[in-house]
Amino acid sequence: MNLATFLHILSDPDHMGKVKNLVLRKQAEELKQQGHVDTGKLLKSLEAQIEIAEGDILEVVGEYEPYGRYLNDGVPASRIRPARRNRKRGRGQGNSRKSERQKAIEGWLKRKVMPGASEKEVTGRYFAIVATWRKQGFPSPGGKKFASNGRNTRFSDLAIMENEGQIELQTELVSFDAICLALLDELEKVENELN
Repeated sequence: MNLATFLHILSDPDHMGKVKNLVLRKQAEELKQQGHVDTGKLLKSLEAQIEIAEGDILEVVGEYEPYGRYLNDGVPASRIRPARRNRKRGRGQGNSRKSERQKAIEGWLKRKVMPGASEKEVTGRYFAIVATWRKQGFPSPGGKKFASNGRNTRFSDLAIMENEGQIELQTELVSFDAICLALLDELEKVENELN
């Protein structure tokens, strides 16, 4: 069996599904322990890809909603944009425009932190949060107190690194299965040729 056949077998979802499921389960656990679950959108978007890196090494890569990158990697204070006061759309057009960031954070505040608060109170808290991020970065160190594991970044990286042994073992088992299947196929071809 050549390397291409072996790698094709490993890329088959039936073979690598167990490894991916393990990674996804560990990422979801870490995300929940860090307290980053609100609407469930990020949890539902979690995916794991098994890629073949340089030197034919299998590499596990976590994928998720774009904003998950900020939760995983964090954002230094110097890169946080200031909160902007809302601008009226125009004469008689009513509501002011809010950035997507402001809408998301205010929505979270209304659901989780300040249910029943007035719009003015929620908006005031939004500006305070962004001011804190501009000093401390995102997520702010104070957010760790809401995490059951004391962490608030690197949910994907930690899930993979801390479970590397289990992932390697599962990958080896899947690889062994793939090799056995490939060998059985080769034996069947030889048997057919002999008959």
